[in-house]
Amino acid sequence: MKIAKLTTKHFLFGLGGITSYVIAYLTMLGTVQQYIFFEDPMNEMLFFCAACMLGALCIFSAIPRR
Repeated sequence: MKIAKLTTKHFLFGLGGITSYVIAYLTMLGTVQQYIFFEDPMNEMLFFCAACMLGALCIFSAIPRR
């Protein structure tokens, strides 16, 4: 039971990391601007950096310790 919970937890962190990278990619393409209106290009760049950092941290958290 405990192993199943840990596997699910790691899977969800990995899925969150992939989702964050997809959001960062869609921000680069400009697709996100149809849903989120940025006032300044710096805000869009910061949003992209935050999505990339969140993706990296989630992927790093998804790697189980051995």
